[in-house]
Amino acid sequence: MLLRALLIGIIGGVTGMASVIDELQIHRPLIACTLVGLAMGDIRTGVIIGSTLEFMALGWMNIGAAQSPDTALASVVATVLVIGTSQPIATGIAIAVPVAVAGQMLTFLARSLSVYFQHLADRYADQANISGIDFAHISSLSLQFLRVAIPAFLVALYIDTYAAEYILNIIPDFIIKGLMVASGFIVVIGYAMVLNMIKVKNLWPYFFIGFLFAVFTNFTLAGLGILAVCFAILHVSLFNRDNVFNEETSESRVVVRERILTRRDLISVFIRSNIVQASWNYERMQALGFCYTIVPVIKRLYKGEEDIKAALKRHLEFFNTQPFFAAPIFGVVAALEEEKASGGDVDPSTINAIKVGMMGPLAGVGDSIFWGTLRPITAAFGASLASSGSILGPAVFFVSFNAVRLLTHWYGLVYGYRAGLNIVKDVSGGALKSLNQGATVLGMTIMGTLVARWTKISTPVVLTFSSQSINLQQVLDSLLPGLMPLGLTFLCLYLLGKRISSVWILVILFAIGIIGSYLGILA
Repeated sequence: MLLRALLIGIIGGVTGMASVIDELQIHRPLIACTLVGLAMGDIRTGVIIGSTLEFMALGWMNIGAAQSPDTALASVVATVLVIGTSQPIATGIAIAVPVAVAGQMLTFLARSLSVYFQHLADRYADQANISGIDFAHISSLSLQFLRVAIPAFLVALYIDTYAAEYILNIIPDFIIKGLMVASGFIVVIGYAMVLNMIKVKNLWPYFFIGFLFAVFTNFTLAGLGILAVCFAILHVSLFNRDNVFNEETSESRVVVRERILTRRDLISVFIRSNIVQASWNYERMQALGFCYTIVPVIKRLYKGEEDIKAALKRHLEFFNTQPFFAAPIFGVVAALEEEKASGGDVDPSTINAIKVGMMGPLAGVGDSIFWGTLRPITAAFGASLASSGSILGPAVFFVSFNAVRLLTHWYGLVYGYRAGLNIVKDVSGGALKSLNQGATVLGMTIMGTLVARWTKISTPVVLTFSSQSINLQQVLDSLLPGLMPLGLTFLCLYLLGKRISSVWILVILFAIGIIGSYLGILA
């Protein structure tokens, strides 16, 4: 029992670190629940719990200083309770919501305390201590490890079947049934959050196209995904042809200069960039992470203590952007530092100005593409495969998302390094606009298919007039199949538009399930 609790605590700690780094996505329910299920000897149940939670949390994303409910702690605790105490999955899902909010508060605390490591790095920079920068950045992860590891360990060690049954016996039966009903449709909050983030009114027809294809055809989710990709390509080709990225033009802008940095240096920057957010804090956000990532460049280019000190302090200033789309900025900064070290006319203020100027546009596009489109699509596809307990679901999500992520990291870095200052022309031009529009079309279409296919809600109500009985669900289906899921999605969108938090909307959805089940109007 103790060894299993320790293992679950370690898994929890790793997912806690992953939640702030936000790269591998092992903190997402689809992966985290699977890992806990594996540790507890019931991987199938872990996969199913992860599938349900993933649909619910599709729209939970950290953007800038905005912190979403914590999927890491919620996933670990919910899975431990369901498998360890033999409770229904719906009960675990209901428990996950308040736990996610508690995890959110712990994340606020950890990110606030991480300011200490930012100031520690400042002191190391004054000493030109490169190893100290590495130590400060990595050490800050201990806070994120402990904030999930400790509660996960305690729950796994002390909560048993008898304790869970005692607590659940206090809860009325109609609430348990209502929670089970709600577990079928609470996924709409995830879809609504993604749609709310996209917010492109003239592209809404693609949402309805995806919805209609899903309800009126027998296309598989893979087929619907391919269809969505085709729509995205057609849209960009027809309406943004002048903005499409011109590879030949870009190559012609590659700057020829003396090369000091080696391929090994760039590989080292690439590897380090995968944990750029490890020390994210509320004072300077990714500043320490940026400095940590660019350290191989500083070590190669500067040998004097004063030069190293100046370079370290230069890259400990405020920085924040989408972590994958930071790659071109790392590349162009490496190029500028190289030119400066070679005696070129590059002022330190120019380097900082380029960082600040690029981080905003790249954050906007990167957030839309990765958090608003790619992750929801790959996670939803994986969750759909995992709904029956197939390990293929988490595997598909993990591999597909990380393949795109790693390619973005590497080629973004190389492109930024080769293009140097000329990359600003692409960032301010139409290439990113076309990429963003295509991703938005893809996301809108996929969300439409998910609303239709993966929202489970129906009504058992039968209306009787004289001797004639009318099945209300059949009437709704004759008007438009999937009408109730569609209505719930737009209800969530309306509430989000009124600035009601996603957590409160989840509470409202659970209340709808409980009341609807109790009155006999929802099943």
